[in-house]
This record gives sequence, C-alpha cells and structure tokens, in this order.
Amino acid sequence: MGKNISYQFAIVGFLFLSGLFLSQHNSLNAQQSLYFHERNTDFRNALDLYEKEKFYAAQEYFEKTIHQIQDVHSEVRIDAEYYRALCAIELFHDNAAVLLRNFIEDHPESPHITSAYFNLAKFQFRKRRYEDVLIYLSAIDPLDLKKEEQAEYYFKKGYAHFQLEEYESAANAFYEIKDTDNPYVSAARYYYAHIAYLNKNYETASQNFKKIEHDPQFGSLVPYYLTQIYYKQEKYEVLLDYAPAVLDSAPAKREEEIKKLIGDAYYETAQYKEAIPYLNDYLKRHSGTAEDYYQLGYAKYRLGNFEAAVDAFQQSVKDNDTLSQSAFYYIGEASIKLDDKQDARSAFRSAYKLGVDDELTEDALFNYAKVAYELSYHPYDDAIIAFEEYINTYPNSAKIKRAYEYLVGVYYTTKNYKEALSSIDRIKSQDIELLQAKQRLAYFRGVELFQKEDYSGAIRHFKLSLENVYDPKLKAAAQYWMAESYYRQKDYDNAAHNFTEFLASAGSRSLDYFAKGYYHLGYTYYEKREYSSATFWFREYVKNADKENKGLINDAYLRLGDSYFIQKNYNKAVEFYGEAQKVGVKDVDYAILQSAISQGVLGDYKAKANQLEELVNKKKSSVYTDDGLFELGETYLILSKETDALAYFNRLLTDFPNSNYVAESHLKIGLIHYNRKEDDLALNSFDQVVGRFSSTQVAKEALEKIRLIYIDKGDATAFEDYLKGVSFANVSQSKLDSTAYTIAENNYLNGNCEKANRDFTNYLKRYPKGIFSLNAHFYRGNCEYEANFEQEAIKDFEEVLNRAPNKFVEKSLLKLGDLYLSTQMPEKAAETYLKLIEVAERKDQVILAKKALMEIYFEGEKYDKASIYAEELLSEGLLNQKLWEKAHLTLAKMQLKKDNKSLAELHLDTLSDLNTVIGAEAKYLMAHIYHQDGDLAKSDTIIYKLLDQVPSQPYWIAKGFILLADNYVAKEDFYNAKVTFQSVIDNADNPELVEIAKEKLAILKANENKDEEEEEPIEIDLNSPSEKEDNDSTEINENENSEEVPNE
Repeated sequence: MGKNISYQFAIVGFLFLSGLFLSQHNSLNAQQSLYFHERNTDFRNALDLYEKEKFYAAQEYFEKTIHQIQDVHSEVRIDAEYYRALCAIELFHDNAAVLLRNFIEDHPESPHITSAYFNLAKFQFRKRRYEDVLIYLSAIDPLDLKKEEQAEYYFKKGYAHFQLEEYESAANAFYEIKDTDNPYVSAARYYYAHIAYLNKNYETASQNFKKIEHDPQFGSLVPYYLTQIYYKQEKYEVLLDYAPAVLDSAPAKREEEIKKLIGDAYYETAQYKEAIPYLNDYLKRHSGTAEDYYQLGYAKYRLGNFEAAVDAFQQSVKDNDTLSQSAFYYIGEASIKLDDKQDARSAFRSAYKLGVDDELTEDALFNYAKVAYELSYHPYDDAIIAFEEYINTYPNSAKIKRAYEYLVGVYYTTKNYKEALSSIDRIKSQDIELLQAKQRLAYFRGVELFQKEDYSGAIRHFKLSLENVYDPKLKAAAQYWMAESYYRQKDYDNAAHNFTEFLASAGSRSLDYFAKGYYHLGYTYYEKREYSSATFWFREYVKNADKENKGLINDAYLRLGDSYFIQKNYNKAVEFYGEAQKVGVKDVDYAILQSAISQGVLGDYKAKANQLEELVNKKKSSVYTDDGLFELGETYLILSKETDALAYFNRLLTDFPNSNYVAESHLKIGLIHYNRKEDDLALNSFDQVVGRFSSTQVAKEALEKIRLIYIDKGDATAFEDYLKGVSFANVSQSKLDSTAYTIAENNYLNGNCEKANRDFTNYLKRYPKGIFSLNAHFYRGNCEYEANFEQEAIKDFEEVLNRAPNKFVEKSLLKLGDLYLSTQMPEKAAETYLKLIEVAERKDQVILAKKALMEIYFEGEKYDKASIYAEELLSEGLLNQKLWEKAHLTLAKMQLKKDNKSLAELHLDTLSDLNTVIGAEAKYLMAHIYHQDGDLAKSDTIIYKLLDQVPSQPYWIAKGFILLADNYVAKEDFYNAKVTFQSVIDNADNPELVEIAKEKLAILKANENKDEEEEEPIEIDLNSPSEKEDNDSTEINENENSEEVPNE
C-alpha cells in the first residue's frame, strides 16, 4: 500500500566542518603569503590577526595595505584584496560576495582563483542560493582542490541539486563521496539513500540506510525508512520482525508513523486483532485518511465489532471512488448484522449509486433492493426501481429468479402504486404472480386517487383492478369504491349498478363495510328520486348494520322518513322519524319537525301540536325552532285557536327576525286580525309584507287583502293613493316583468349561464325593482361566481342580503364568505359567516360557516376565537371525516403556536393513526415536537411511521426525511444525515423541499470542511543538512534550521 509522506530534514552539523576547513585552508595560504611579504608590516599584522580569527581587525589592516600599495599588480595588494573578501565572508558582510566576484574578475590568473570560487560557492550555500552555488562550483575542477575540500565540494554540490529537486544530479554528487573516508560520508549516504527511496529504488535505499544505522547523527532515522521500505516492498512479515524492536530508538514523531506501518502490516497479513491497537492509536493522534479509516473499519468488521466498524467506515467515505463504494457496501453488511436495516438500505443504495466497481455494484444493487423489500418501505419506489434495474442489467445473474420473486413482494408492499403499475407494464413477460400484483396495485392506486378526490382517475384504476380478478375480496372492494366514486360524480346510474354488483359479489360479505353497501345504494336511489327503491335499501341497511354504528343508522331512519314522506306514505314517515328520535344521535329536532308535519297531513293536529310544542320549548333552540313555531302557528289556526296561533307567529318574529318565515308570519298575523275585523292591525301587518317583501308572491297576497280592507271601508281613493307607492301594483307592467324574467330564468335552469347572465342584466336594467329582481340578482350572482367574476358576484349577493330576509339569504351568505376570502377580505368574510350562523336553517350550512371561521381566525392568529369554533365543530357529533380531522389539526396547531406542546400532542395523537393527508401532517408535527424536545428516538419512530403510511403522501414524506436528517445531525451522525438529505434531493418532486435539502446538505458539508481546515497540520520533522546564516555572529548555528524535502 503506497503512501505519500512529507519529510522535513534539518542540518545536523556537517556544515560546521565546512567553516573549519575554510579556516585551515586560509591559514595555510596566510603562511605562504607571509613568506613572500614578511617585510610589509601592516600586511603581516593583518595575517596575524586573521590567524587569530580576529576578522574585523584583520580586515582593517588588509584595507590599509590595499590603500598603501598603489600598484594594482602588486602580489601583496592582490593577497590583501583576497583576504579582505575572506574576512567579509567570515563577518557575514553584505558585500562579501561582491568582493569575491570583483577579485575573480580583477585577478583571473591569481593562484587564489580556485579558492575564491570555492569560497564564493560556500558563501552562497550559507545564503541558500543553490543555483548560484552550482554556478560557482561549476567553475572549479574538483581535482584542483585538496582531498578534504573535494568531499565538501561534492556534498555541497549534491545538496544544492537536492534542494533544486534535481535528484539525479544530486545522487551522482553524493555517490562520489558516500563510500570514501570523509567528514561528509554519513550525510552523503543518507541523502543518496533518501533519493533512492524517492525513486522507489528500495533495495539501494535499504543498503545505504543500513550503512548509517549506527551513525550517532543519522542512525535514529534509519528505522523509520527501513520500515517504510519493507512496507512498500510488501515485505510485511519482515517489517513485523524488524519494526517493533526499533520503536524505542525512533524519534518521538517517527514513532507514531512506525506504529501506523506496523498496524498496516498486521492489516495486510489479515492479523486484524493485532492491527487494531496500532490503527486506533494512530487515528487518535492524527486526522487520518479515508484509507486509514477504511482499514480500521474492515479490521473491526472482520472481528465482528460491527458497530465500531460502521463508525470507521462512515469516516472513510470521502470521494466517489472504489474505496467509498466498498465502505458503503460494508456499512450495509455490518448494519444487517446489527439488525439495522434502515441504515443498511441507505448504505447499499449509496454503494450501488457510486457504481465504480461492476461486481460490487451488482451485489449492492441486489442487497439494496432486498433490504428495501424486507422493510416494506419504499417512499421513493427505491426497491421497485432497483429490482427493475437489476433484472434489466443482469438478466443472466444467478440471482435473477430471486430478483423476480422479490419484485413481486415489493409490489405487494409498495406505497407508490402509480410507479409500481408502470413497472409491471415495463416487464415484458408477466406471469400470474405479476397479474395478481396488478389487481392489488390498481385497487390501491384507485383508493389513493379517491382520497385525493380524483374520482375519474380512481374509476379507471378500479376498472383495471377488476380486469385482473384473482382475489374475490379485492374485487368486491374495487366494486364498492368504484360505486362510491360514481356517486361522488353524481353519476347515480353507474353508482347504483356498481353498489348492486358489490352486494352480489362473492367477497363482499367478508368486508367490514359490507352493510354500508345497502346504505349507499339507498342514498343513490334517493338522489335518483326513486324513493321506493331507496326505502328498500335503507331498510336493508338498518336490518344488517352493526348496531354500534348509530350515526349511519340514525341517518338511514331519517332518509326513510323523508322517502316515505315524499311518497305521501305519512304513517311510515312518522314511524321512521320516530325511530330516528329513539336513536337520537343526530338531527333529532329535524325528525320531530318532520314527524309533526306528517301528523298534520294525516289530520292528527293535536299530535302535531304536541310534537311541535316539544320542539319549540327546548332549552336550546336549533335551526328548526323557527320552522316549528311557524308550523305550530298554522296548526293552531287549523284548530281555530287563533290566540295561540297569534302568540307563536309573534314569538317567531321576535326570536327569529331574520327567518325565512317572517313574511308569511306577518301575512298570517294580518289574516288573523282581518278575520277578527281588526282592520288597522291587519293593515299594519299586510303593509309590513308589501313594504319589506315586495318581490314575492306573499306581497301580492298581502296587497290583495289591503285592497279588500279598503273596499270594506269604502275608501277607494285611499287605496289608489296607497298603490302609488307600490312598485309591482301595475298589472300590465307585471306581465311584461314576468315575461322578461322567465326568458332569463329558462336559460339559467338549462345551464346556459352566459345567456342567462346577459338576460338577467337586461331584466334588471328595465325592472330594477321588478317582481323578480331578487331572484335575478341571486341567479346572476351564481353565474358570475362560477365564471370567477368575483367583484360582480359580490355586488349581486350583497343586494340579495340587503333585501333580507328571503329564501336566498343562506346561499348568498355562504358564497359571499367564499368570495371575500378569495379577494383577500378575511374580516368581511368572518362577518358574513357569523351572519350565516345566525340565520341558517340548515345544520350543514352552520357547520360550513364554523369551519370557515375556524380557518379565518387561525390564519389571522386569533387563536382563542379559532379554538372556540374548532371545539364547537367537534361537539357537533357526526362530522364529515375531513372536517373532524381539520378541527383537531387546527386545535393542535393553535396549541403549538402557544407553545403548549402537551395539549397539541393530545390532538395530534388522535390524528396520527389516520392514513390521510392530515394524518401524515399530524405524524410530522409530532415528530417535530419530539425533535425540538431532544427525544430523537421517539421522533425517528414517528417519522418511520409517516414514511410507512398507506397511501403515501409525497410532500410529507419529503418533509419527514428532512426532519430525519436533522435528527441525525443532532446525534452527530453526519454520514446518515448526508445520505438522507441526498435521498430527498434525488427523489422528492417538490422543488421547495429539494432546495431546503440542498441548503442543509451544503451547510453540513461546509461545516465538515471547516473542521478539517481547522485541524493542526501533522508535522513529521526529520532534520536534513543545511546551514543558517546569523548576521549577529561569526559562527554558523548548525541546529536551528530545517529544510523541507519535497514529497515523494
């Protein structure tokens, strides 16, 4: 296993010898000059001082000699110039090199010329100007130098080449002196061996390192090199015999590296138990490479320490290379051993995605798909895609049959039914197992689309399921939900047919909702207005229903009562309204009212009155109280109890001033007074009707009674004056009015809103206060609403409300509320829904208004008010499932806004078992609460529950994965965090969530890089020969400098 290692080498003292030889050489020259110039006193004094290494004083005398001798060719002067330069070198003067160069230039024939070049080279060597060193040395023939100078020549030449990375030239120079007796022999051998090491000439390097094994200066470095060499030669056994014994003698910094190589050698010889302590020790002191962590992980994996192996392998994943792919693969294998299939799945997926090594990719792909299948967990169709790719890529694999078997298994457990069906279609040869899977998948895809209210898509998939009938129970279920889909589309003929087929199918009775088939079939015929069939099926339902299902039984009795009522079978109507009252779960007041009305039709007015008294005298009024009061008033009129009738009509006007019965109550009160000859009181009541409800038939009746009163009074003039203020009094005009309106109304009833809108507009221009202007405003408003002409629709519905009370008030309020919301007027919308609650006679309208108020106040951060309506909705009893979920979710979110997590959890827990969109959101919110509280284990558990939900909710799956990754980050499991963020990036189809995952992943990686950058660099400080100048000293400090040798 090759390693790139940065070495540093410091001078170990050999260049001190360089200064020694220089002094000895200069001393000999001085003696020679003294012989020739003994008569010159200053020169003689200078040489004497030079001999005593008093270079500064000597230099002054040499300068003085030069000035005294004017003859530039004088030998004494030339010698003085030479020694002056040598003094400058010894004193580290800046002009030393200049003086020597000038000497060489001025006196090329001087016997000192070789020495001058040599000293100039040594001076540049001290300055580390290695190119200049080589230039000056090249001017010398080494044979002109003394033997000891020749050794210095070759060493410094070799070292200069070495510093310039000219290793071949350096080796040649070192070679000249490495096996001779000279002061530089150890250093030469060391560098020669090191260059051989760099050039991977390991035998040569080994031989020369062994020659200095006992050298006091270089011997301590040898074990490190020899250990490296044995490792690079893959002589692991030799290394293990050699290296442990020399650890104690190795420098402290080298000891760590040698231990690492011992660990590597144990690893390479499969002695994993022995390797681990060395590998661990090294990684405790160093950041380690990907390969280092991989070795440690594999060693621990082989010894069965899988948890520690996973930790090490995770830290070895750096680049998209074979090492990382192998690490991912073994993380998967180790996670399987630890029974952690979630992490195993992610790891095998990553190994497969890298795809560097073909064999590893194949195995990883199969294992990844297999684990995903075993988890029954495929939020992004991973297993399907993986098995498909495996089958297509490796058709001749020995595992191909198992791959097909697993793929079918995945189909049965998948959550992405759309992709599963597409996958089956992509497989050319479909056996019976695949077709069975197709039946199941088509059914579940249909249910999924049904929940999303895509009923056409649902029907297509239920039909597809019915084309592949292998499971009778599944067939029956598909028939049922297809019928339900047709019903939601108001295609009652197909709904009836399929509900009938469902009830007759072999597998239907084993389904929990079998009896509901009777119930829904009853409703289907009820909507078709085939009431005889409806009563048959509703009665079948109440006979077969689970008695605990009181809500549906109650409702079935009500519809039976209604069906018999419409068929004028009033005795039966009374019977079933009575049954509904006995169950008493919902709409009891409606049952009382309808039963009373039926009694009245049967002529039993006392029974009717008794029931109505029960209704109107309840402590809490309902939407049916005003109906009861009006019916009670009419009943007492029939019983000739005018005083009682008058009391109930007046009570209605007082308690329910916005009721739709206000106009008729005024009319009835007027008639009672008229019959009593109380004309003024009658006129007052009739005038109320004409004035407030001019565009109604009741107003016409009231006007006729007013006419009769004036006739009885004999005051025709007064009546004519009264008519002047009545817009609809002109008979001929009324006929024109009616004709224009009827044309518009016919277009409206035929569904031609475009023409109807035009005709209503023309009608209202001609007859703004016409008899039918109220209807025209309402119907035109409906057309404008459907066409998204929002502002125009608002004006028409507001006009309808200005003429309240009337029969269009409730519907107008409901649509106005929606329009105010869509035009960003939530406050006006809230006012409108509050008004609707006041006047609504239908309970479903009240519920819709409360739902809207709950949402408006929640969005407006008026949580207390929102809470009131959410609670009221939940207290209604039998709510629509979606509305029940919405109320609980709103209450949960409000508690979260108030930081009441425990109260929020109560509502979320209620929802978390549901496999709906809101159920998915509830799971996510619960997981997020646990994340915030630091209970990451619980958070993870709920996230996996979310990911496992059927049908799947892609948006919440992606949110769940992001939260899961955040949990990993909180646990400092950055490996799994990165894998999970990447999974969202690769698979999620929501751009916003993908972007969030990208940002979080980028931050995570940036933090990792920052940590790596902040680590202290690992220094390996082996010292190499060099010199350091010191301007404050005339001596060379041999041990303060270190030179860095380039990487191998």
